Amino acid sequence: MALVNHALYRDIEDAIKRSKQEQFYLMDIDVTLDGVLMDKRTTFIKSISIEANGVEAFGDDLTCELMIPEGIYLEKLITSDTNILVTIKLTPAIRASNKIDSSRKIIIYRYRGILVQKTMSGLIGSNPANRSFSAANISNLVPAYIQLIDLGLESMLGMYIGTTIYDSTVENALLSLLTYASKSRKVKEFTDVNFLGCDMVPANNTKTYSTIIVDNKVPITSLAHYLQNTLGIYSGGMSQYYTQGRWYIYPTYNTDRYHETPGSLTILDMPANKMPHTESSFITNEKETIILATGKTYNNSPTTDRLYNIGSGTRFIDGSTLLEGKEVFDKGYVTTDRYSDVTEFLHDDRYGNRAIAGVSPNMVTTNPYKEYSRLAPTVTEQADIEWHNSQVGVVYPGMPTRILYQRENKTIVRYGVVGKITTYIAPSTNSALDRKYSTNSVITVIISSKIEER
Repeated sequence: MALVNHALYRDIEDAIKRSKQEQFYLMDIDVTLDGVLMDKRTTFIKSISIEANGVEAFGDDLTCELMIPEGIYLEKLITSDTNILVTIKLTPAIRASNKIDSSRKIIIYRYRGILVQKTMSGLIGSNPANRSFSAANISNLVPAYIQLIDLGLESMLGMYIGTTIYDSTVENALLSLLTYASKSRKVKEFTDVNFLGCDMVPANNTKTYSTIIVDNKVPITSLAHYLQNTLGIYSGGMSQYYTQGRWYIYPTYNTDRYHETPGSLTILDMPANKMPHTESSFITNEKETIILATGKTYNNSPTTDRLYNIGSGTRFIDGSTLLEGKEVFDKGYVTTDRYSDVTEFLHDDRYGNRAIAGVSPNMVTTNPYKEYSRLAPTVTEQADIEWHNSQVGVVYPGMPTRILYQRENKTIVRYGVVGKITTYIAPSTNSALDRKYSTNSVITVIISSKIEER
């Protein structure tokens, strides 16, 4: 089928026209060892892999392959705690001429590097006694595998929150604690690494508590999860994720936010053989981001397995009714009334009309949001979508998402939320001084099991 006859042809044509003006960047990667800027001709990044997993992690996981002279590797990296700093600078440019586009802002990311893998040549004592480090520098380049940690996030690692908040909702308590704690940490090496704020989806739990106690063993990176497990925030799971200087707090499995939240993502999912590796692959502004996905798409639907293993519903005793004195004493025992004290919850989606609603592991609880969140994944699916010529930072975990694709000349719509982005970056050529990098990503979207037509 010709592309002009594709159901998404108008959307694709518009995306390509609008994206040409704001996609292309030149990439510079600077490596500093103990305050000394390394020569890019001999010390350069061969590749970078990035995993931004909002379901299981609280920040970006980056690993880079650094090519470095063997003498520096032996002398500095494996024998001492070398201070490794990596700066990635994206300079907007005109694709055809490589000229700098001053109408757009330069994007800078700064990281701390930690050596995570030592090659055999780097083992202490393997260097011949008669071979100097300077001789090794000019004879060979060796790979060093380094984990990169966002400097803003690093400044908050090891920070614990222990306090009591009075007369507050759980949402206000979380935002105030996260904001105050994050602003208090500074990065000594750079003045341009700043905390930009919190982006939080409104909480389902709107109750005002007289006291909210936060244990002093709670790290700042788990604060939202602590409040979710103790008092409850969302009924659709909990994610707390730090990226690009900002905390994002959102319900992991809520797939109904696309029309409610600004900064949404639309993915135009093309057949893999129609427009492979198109250069103009996205447009982005404050209101929305539109991506032209021209690679393969994989759909994983564990819904049925989850429904049978976890269940399609749950039952638990509402502890708040017991605390309010509604219990009935009978010969020293406390009995409850199913209709007034037991909460029963069941999803609408039931395969084969078979409903499985077992008793919750927490038989008595005052936190129904945690119980609802336990079942939230059972009515979602997962789509892994390849995005060629992607851009770092454009898509992040928690973005409400709409996927459009064609089925029998009709446009199908699936709604969801970004769960994870995996990105691989490598130079476009073999030159160490090349500023053009090839960037490709796989976006994992948690999608609703409902299928709609546009």
